[in-house]
Amino acid sequence: MTDILLAHGSRHPRAAEGLEELRAAVTFRTGRPTRVAYLDLQQPLLADVARPGDTVVPLLFTDAFHTRHDVPAATAGLGVRVTAPLGLGDDIAAVLRPRVQPGAVLYAVGSSMPGANQDVARLAAQLGTDVAFATCSPRYSSGSGPVIPLFVTYGLLLDRVPGAQPLAAELAPVVAHRILHR
Repeated sequence: MTDILLAHGSRHPRAAEGLEELRAAVTFRTGRPTRVAYLDLQQPLLADVARPGDTVVPLLFTDAFHTRHDVPAATAGLGVRVTAPLGLGDDIAAVLRPRVQPGAVLYAVGSSMPGANQDVARLAAQLGTDVAFATCSPRYSSGSGPVIPLFVTYGLLLDRVPGAQPLAAELAPVVAHRILHR
């Protein structure tokens, strides 16, 4: 059995780099074989690597379109176990908390599903930060404070914030817990 980290996929040239950092850190924590697969834009797609009995961890923060539609469609009929996605719970807040500093802004992709954006705003309030999105209001502007990116890996939307670093391997404890306690 293999654990599969399921990412959306990106055209960014360094996207696979951040996911490889996370994969290696998860493998170290779990001692189990771990691979990366994608929903779109990159190879391999989930259907190309998944086998019955594998565990799939969706690397998604919000309960929005990709979580509700793309993941179920990609996993249908594969015989895999799907864990909860990363989400926006206390475990993610604990990962983000060391990055919090005065005037910080939690920066996320944003969703056309308003409830998803409200969930990100609640997490920002829990952390004591402002919130900004790449694709919807309130949008990030270069005059905003220090950024806490809610991004697993490098991506075109993260590049809009000079110097912002993805979470990558910092998410390993959360992902390993999803795998070991599914």
